Amino acid sequence: RQAARTAGFERVAFMLEPIAAAYSYHVSLGERQAALIFDFGGGTLDLTVAEIGGAEPPAVLATEGLLIGGTNFDQRIMERFLWKHFGYGKAHEGDRKLSYEVYDYLLDWSRHPDLTRHEYYREIKRAATVNKAGPEFTALYTLINNKHGYQLFEAIEQAKIALSQQEEVTLSFHVEGIDIDQRITRQMFTRAIQDYLDQIDSAVARVLSAAGRPPADIAIVICTGGASATHLPQAVHATSQAASAVSPSAWFLQATHSLRLTDSSENKPF
Repeated sequence: RQAARTAGFERVAFMLEPIAAAYSYHVSLGERQAALIFDFGGGTLDLTVAEIGGAEPPAVLATEGLLIGGTNFDQRIMERFLWKHFGYGKAHEGDRKLSYEVYDYLLDWSRHPDLTRHEYYREIKRAATVNKAGPEFTALYTLINNKHGYQLFEAIEQAKIALSQQEEVTLSFHVEGIDIDQRITRQMFTRAIQDYLDQIDSAVARVLSAAGRPPADIAIVICTGGASATHLPQAVHATSQAASAVSPSAWFLQATHSLRLTDSSENKPF
């Protein structure tokens, strides 16, 4: 607040990001319309239904929030498609396997260094040196010991973004003996995150119900938040026809840039 005043602003007020997004769009609309605002960040999704446009200020009709964000999608890619490249489920001495907890640490790159101080580290190192254990355990040891987790999750995020425009991608990561070329199709990714999409469907239904607005009343979908800052597929247009033509899951996927929303051959929602 003080910084704003120092810059010369006499009146300073703060508001939540979805409301700020509504105000930003509000000034460009001549007539009153209903909007659904997606504030999708790395860890949370906030939904707002508001009336915007016209002479009156924006009016918030209902809000809803979920602890789901872009990071959850990245972690699901790691779990479903990449754990196997680091020995998950594979025996390294006889029928001995690494604990599930080891792989749970892998879901957050910032926690990878913690494994070097964990009781499991000795077992990971031993698995990496067993001749017949396989390259997966060497890759796991290298990932943790040489701190390549951030780079790997950068590659994961790029693959996720690419799936918004492509039917399939190959997630490639080649660093110090870690050699991954993992094919992921849009359909595979959709299945991997389906539980999150189901939660989003329910949240959208709840916020629309609380606002007293059926989907056909929503004229505009406004996307904000870091995870929605990339190209949005053309399936969404700021018209009531476009908004009512897609399901809550489709709105969500457009906001998160993770998938295209329609089958281009038939123009139907996934």
